[in-house]
Amino acid sequence: MKLRVYCVLFLAGLLLGILAAVWIRVPGYMDASYYYTTSMQLAQGKGFSEPYIWNYLGDPAGIPHPSHLYWMPLASIISSIPLRIGPPEFRTAQVVFVVLAALIPVLTCMIAYSLSGSSKTAKRAGFLALAPGFFLPNLVTTDNFTIYALAGSIALWLMAESANRTNAGMWAATGAVIGVCHLSRTDGLLFLIPAFVLLIRSQYRVRSLLGLLLGYLLVMAPWWLRNLSVSGSLLGGASSGMLFMMDYNELFRYPDDPLTVSAWIEAGFMKVAGIRLKAAWSNLMSLIAVNGLIILAPFIVLGGLHARNRKLVKAAVVYLVVLFGVMSFVFPQAGFRGGFFHSSAALLAVGWALASIGFEKMIDWGIQKRGWQQQRAVVLFGGVIVAVIFFLTGWNYYVKVIGKSGVQPVWQASAELYNEAGCFIRQHEDEGIMAAVKDPPSFYAAAGIPAVVIPDGDLHTLQRVVERYAVRWIVLDNDHPDGLAALYDNPELTDWLQLYAHLLDGNEYDVYIFRVLEGEMNEP
Repeated sequence: MKLRVYCVLFLAGLLLGILAAVWIRVPGYMDASYYYTTSMQLAQGKGFSEPYIWNYLGDPAGIPHPSHLYWMPLASIISSIPLRIGPPEFRTAQVVFVVLAALIPVLTCMIAYSLSGSSKTAKRAGFLALAPGFFLPNLVTTDNFTIYALAGSIALWLMAESANRTNAGMWAATGAVIGVCHLSRTDGLLFLIPAFVLLIRSQYRVRSLLGLLLGYLLVMAPWWLRNLSVSGSLLGGASSGMLFMMDYNELFRYPDDPLTVSAWIEAGFMKVAGIRLKAAWSNLMSLIAVNGLIILAPFIVLGGLHARNRKLVKAAVVYLVVLFGVMSFVFPQAGFRGGFFHSSAALLAVGWALASIGFEKMIDWGIQKRGWQQQRAVVLFGGVIVAVIFFLTGWNYYVKVIGKSGVQPVWQASAELYNEAGCFIRQHEDEGIMAAVKDPPSFYAAAGIPAVVIPDGDLHTLQRVVERYAVRWIVLDNDHPDGLAALYDNPELTDWLQLYAHLLDGNEYDVYIFRVLEGEMNEP
């Protein structure tokens, strides 16, 4: 492979990222807002802290409090780098993700060349990476998709090369990159499993294992020590009851009473099993439609079968099987609510490489069995595939980011609503503002106002949160807990909340701004 090929792919990826970033002017959703706002804290010298409470795991005492006790810190660390030298705004943090996203086609090309030894196959794979489908908007915002796609692919490639060369130094490098994956996402820890599988069959297993663990620990140990110092737990004090969640909204329970196996017993076997089967089906459909863009899925399978003896492919398959199992049967609520989508980004480069190989094998089969003319078949089938994947990429971007209006991007509709709500609140109160909203990270990113999350529960639960954290304002929208449906339907329901404003969100749903009346905190 010539250097100019990589340069062209990088520049093409950079151009794609810049175009995608035009309409993405705000983080866009809770995860991205979380990493952006905590990166601002880092850039301003406030350390790993959160100016809001987005869940009640660990029973947070107040605001601010230690950050990244649930989500991992790498996206925030990387976002903070440009913010230290540039303007304190989203566009500044976004730059680094646009540049990193441009490396994905380059890495895909390198992996495809490693698997096939063919420059044509590698170039085609790199070109496929320029149409990342449903992942495109997420790759250029302040989330961990781009980081995980790069680090995960490098980890898979490194463990395969380490197994081929049985070099303890390379295994240490593999462990370090797996540590980077873990610093990006909690399930980055799963990369140790395919590494162990390949390592078992290599020579010098003990020395290689020590190298792998040493590299991993060198990256992760400082973060574990930080967690231990602020939460008393190496893993950050996240609730152990996540395993027993029957509904994703239980993540926002107050107080954080640990869930136990009794939750399963109370729900019954059929419901517990049904949740997991639903998650498995959802994740399987995501794998085919999102990662495989439907049309690429059969070529990925065909390429995987052809290259099944390559250690890189074996490592990728092991990671996929383990990830699918964990996100479907161990943590199904988190899995089908986006966890599998997030973590499968690590397989994008390998998937495109295998799709390119599978395409060539399909053409070879047609030439041998059907008498196809190679050039005509490549142009015809290749043209259809390119048209479909670029159409799906553009269509998804349009629907998710721009929306029907074409003037006001739907991507920033939530930020616009929160900014309007924040401006209204500031008109009526200048100091000591504390709000309760559905999405505190996005609210803080848009309005700069500290907030706690509206808990999953009824009016009594909300009242307890209001009293505990001295909440003065509540922003209640259409996406509210079931227990607050009566309040949403009748804003005059209780005497301790006064309706101050009525707004409309981007879908014309009602949004209510309440002020908490001091001295009127009676039982609802």
